Formats: sequence, C-alpha cells, structure tokens
Amino acid sequence: KIVVISGIGPGLGVKLAVEAAREGARGVVVAARTIDKLDDAEARIRALGVDCGVLKVKTDITDRTQCRQLATQAVERFGRIDALVNSAFVHGTFPEPVEEADLDGWRAVFDTNVFGTMALTQEVVPH
Repeated sequence: KIVVISGIGPGLGVKLAVEAAREGARGVVVAARTIDKLDDAEARIRALGVDCGVLKVKTDITDRTQCRQLATQAVERFGRIDALVNSAFVHGTFPEPVEEADLDGWRAVFDTNVFGTMALTQEVVPH
C-alpha cells in the first residue's frame, strides 16, 4: 500500500509513518511544514531496514495548492494512493474564558484541523 501521512512532527504523525512502514507499506509519503521533521521521519523509517519507499513533501495543509502538489507528487512517484492519514493538528490556546478568547487562535485551529484536513482529503480522494 501507499500511505500519505500529514502532520509529521514530534508526536503521532511520525509514529504513524514508522508503523505504516513496519506493517509493510510499499511507500510512505510524509508531509510537514519543516524539512527537519521530514528528514527525521525518513531516518526513522530507514532505520527499520524494511523495503519501503519514502517521499518527503514539504506541505502546509492550509494551502490548497500545496495539498494538490502533495497528491500529485505521490502519484507521480508511486502510481497511486491507497490511504491518507490526516495527522496535522494545531492545538490552539484552549481553554480560555469566552470573553478573552483569541479568535485568531481559533481561526488557526480551524484552518488546519478542519479546512486543511478537508483540502488535503479532497485532493487525495480522486487518486
């Protein structure tokens, strides 16, 4: 299987990428906003010693064009996409009293956790 995983970072995303490779994925496509996190994910997968291709794509899922580029590169490299794991996540400043809520912070959470997730999903589904 070819598995695309967004939100590669110090948390769940990198662990999911490693587990996909460990469980026999033929290819893992990792997406994060920083190259360092992508390089770390690749090193962890390579350390397993399994036959799994790794494609690293610097991606901010809040940018629809970058989501499209991620899907396109995955298909160009591996010929298909079998699974998408949306692990990109912004925690925000919760909890806070309603009267003090930082609406810009709320927008950042929704832009990534809801709209970014949907944008990436919409770009991957046709494949």
